[in-house]
Amino acid sequence: MCERLSLASKRRRLDGPSLGVAESQEDAKDLSPTEVKADGDDCGLPGPPREQVRRVYLCPRMVEVHVGDNGCKHATSTDIARSHPKAFSADFHLEKEFCPPENTGNGESGDMHIMRHLEEGTETFAIVEHIIDTAAALTAAVGKEVRDVPDSLWTGSLLHTLFGLEANDSENLSRQLTLLLRAAAIELRAQPTVVHAHAPAKVFGDIHGQLRDLLLLFREFGMPCHRTGDIEIAQYVFNGDWVDRGLHQLETVVVLLALKARYPRSVWLVRGNHESSEMNKSMTKTGHRGFDVDVLDKFKTQAAAQDIFRKCHQVFSYLPFACLIDDAILVLHGGIGDGEWDLAELAKVQRPISDHDIARSNLLTQILWSDPDEQGDRPKAQGVHENPRGASILAFGPDITKKFCHRNALRMVIRSHEYVPEGFRWAHGGRLLTVFSARDYDFDPSTNTCEQNDGAILYVTREQEYDPLAFDDSRSGQSEGSDLLKYDYSLKVTAKVLHRRGT
Repeated sequence: MCERLSLASKRRRLDGPSLGVAESQEDAKDLSPTEVKADGDDCGLPGPPREQVRRVYLCPRMVEVHVGDNGCKHATSTDIARSHPKAFSADFHLEKEFCPPENTGNGESGDMHIMRHLEEGTETFAIVEHIIDTAAALTAAVGKEVRDVPDSLWTGSLLHTLFGLEANDSENLSRQLTLLLRAAAIELRAQPTVVHAHAPAKVFGDIHGQLRDLLLLFREFGMPCHRTGDIEIAQYVFNGDWVDRGLHQLETVVVLLALKARYPRSVWLVRGNHESSEMNKSMTKTGHRGFDVDVLDKFKTQAAAQDIFRKCHQVFSYLPFACLIDDAILVLHGGIGDGEWDLAELAKVQRPISDHDIARSNLLTQILWSDPDEQGDRPKAQGVHENPRGASILAFGPDITKKFCHRNALRMVIRSHEYVPEGFRWAHGGRLLTVFSARDYDFDPSTNTCEQNDGAILYVTREQEYDPLAFDDSRSGQSEGSDLLKYDYSLKVTAKVLHRRGT
């Protein structure tokens, strides 16, 4: 039986009752643009038997949005996790140049060496709030556009818009972005290498600079924002690969770091293999839009771009490598490799950690790069095998996942790292799920071609049931030859700048 929901009905509370059961996932393709469907069979656990897919077919309209007093201004709990004992290295990362003074309102600079968590009333707090307010406005706007388009054909740079600055104000942009990076680094260094979240939780896969897809996911399935979102009832896990390829890479990083700084115990960031300067430069050399190029495009001088690029990677060096939901569901970017390790071993990894450190660590390399071996011609392959990605990278079979979960008392592993046509894919008897959030992966505007994959997130209920939430690729509702519209939100979104001390 298939339950079809109207757009009004699909916005249930995320911790509410489950959707109906469908006999076949193939039936989802027959839905109209205003219908949503739940798929799955109600038997056994974990994995696909509990799967309930809600697929959204977008039919948006255009609207102008103004951010004002109704934005997400008020915080949830300000209790900050301080569980990681490692302090910043004396010669690394939060050196004086990385800590520009805030405007204190009395004409004096704040102490740049006192590393405080985000405090209300500071300039950094106002910057973070403005970014989240503006992201909320964009979230409302993208769902009301006249046509669904790939991110690369959507709009130009939104970096100045997110900070509420004029397009030519590069000096303040660099300074305020550095304040944001510092705030995020403070939160990340205070938390462990394996962070702990609790259900209900939403897990996002690769985004690759496709900010529009991230905002659409927020609009359809909830945004981590206090007043207009569900941050008080759900936690958010972003499973790496936020950069490389897309047109809005730095904007995506800015939004995620602002959310982390604002909601440090509700938003969790996990490192991916693309949060690497060497990987970014490699992407550029192979003809893709690497993160280094994306940053360079958004700053007037190469020196300013290189400075911000370096600082971003200083922050990335503090990212955790895994998130454990309710001590039972492990989220990591790539895979488990040979599986001959446990979470206690990973938890001992000390940060900051560089690209070179990762390359020397087989454990971290496998966590960031390995893949399940239920792809292609060997769906039931056992053990570990060579991976086409490289000689030192493994592909692991279902027996490896089963043993790993048993040894670590896990129900399942959630990973990303590979695009999949439906946006998600179960493997290894339901013990492993791939989730990928960037639609139309690797879109090439010059040829108008892409992978035409859907985007998805995974919702984990309080009962640890798994609810994949997917939305179609941007071409699904368009007739052949239809025009692709491009929007300019740097002009359409006007944000009321929150009061900042010293301004």
